[in-house]
Formats: sequence, C-alpha cells, structure tokens
Amino acid sequence: IFKDKKMINISQTNAKDWILFSSGEANDWTFNFTSLGEISPDKNDQQRYNFYGLTGCLNFYDYKFNNVSFNIKGGICEDSLNLVRSKGNIDKIQISNAYSDALDIDFSDLSINLVKILKAGNDCIDLSGGYYYIDKLEVSKCFDKGVSVGEKSNVTLIDAKVDLSNIGFSVKDLSILSAKKIDSNSFVTCLESFQKKQEFGGGNVKIDILKCPSGVKIDRNSFVVYPNQ
Repeated sequence: IFKDKKMINISQTNAKDWILFSSGEANDWTFNFTSLGEISPDKNDQQRYNFYGLTGCLNFYDYKFNNVSFNIKGGICEDSLNLVRSKGNIDKIQISNAYSDALDIDFSDLSINLVKILKAGNDCIDLSGGYYYIDKLEVSKCFDKGVSVGEKSNVTLIDAKVDLSNIGFSVKDLSILSAKKIDSNSFVTCLESFQKKQEFGGGNVKIDILKCPSGVKIDRNSFVVYPNQ
C-alpha cells in the first residue's frame, strides 16, 4: 500500500488467491492486481465460486467509489474484477488476459469514464441488476460476448467499440441499453436482444449511430431501434 500515491498493488502467490474489499469507501485510489502470469488451467480446475461464494479474483462488496482506477492483469477466476452492490464514479477500468469474464458488475449504480479490456476467455463485460453509465468503452478479443446486459439493468453508453468477439452486445431480461455510438466488429452477431429467463421479459435497445458488418437478432418480446433499420 502506497499511501502517498494512493495506490494498492495486489499480487497472487497462488493461482486461486482472491481478495475482498467490503463495506468501505475509496476516494482517488488506484487498485493494481496481477495474477500469476499466463496460466491456462484445465476447465475442471476453474473455480466458479470460492468458499465464500465470491466469483472474482478482485472483489468489492457494498463499496462507494470516487474517482478510482483499476488495472487488472490476468486472473483465473469466474471474474477477474467483480463489483457488487456498489455505487459512485470510476475513472478507468483496464483488464487484460482474463481467463473467463473480465468485468462483472451486479446490483450497482456506477458511472465509469473508461472501460478498456483486451482478451477474455468468456465475456469481456457482464452487467446485471443495476444502473450503469459508461462514457467510453473499448473491448477486444472476447471469446463470447463483448458486453452482456441482463436482469433489469439500465445501461447508457456514449462511445463503444467491440472488436474480434463472437457477439458484440447481448441485451436481455427487461434490460435497457441506450447508446450514442456503437462500432461492433463481431464474428457472428453485433447485437442481440431477447428474453432468456422466464421470470423476465425481453430487451430494449436504442442506438443513435451503429456501425456493424454482422447481423442484429431480435425476438418477439424485445425492441431495438437503430439507424437504417
């Protein structure tokens, strides 16, 4: 911990190490997390939940943020960074080489200036059950989805770019996505909106500017409004 620089450096000594920050507040701090390098474990060895039911390598629960930043390298967990029931504003989130999901945020109310993610073994970003504002988003090489939005989330994006991912954006289960500009260079689908869980409904999407060479998929319970529709 470097109090003068307001910086916390966290590194693993074991591939399954994790850390939890709970019921606190961070103002102008930078959190750096480094995993044990480039490790490709067997799928059966992956920890989805640890003993305490946490999915992240770096976890924040019931936290208040003010102008904080995250720099995450690697992480052999279900989520490299998991934020739960948290609120406030975050300056930057930068994650690279996540084994599964890079960023998972649940039941939170957050404003983020920049999210930048390079390479994730599953989704680059997974948002659920909250209110999220992201000014600039850049994700690349997401094995499954660039951005997944679910369970009554309300998401506002200003400028978003997804490169080299299977699906660009997935909006489902009564979630709302409002975007000014989306550039989605995805392999299969640039945007899908649908109902996944029976207890919810479809997705609702509005995009002002959409650049996408691949298709848009919408089920009968969902709505998508975008240019040249």
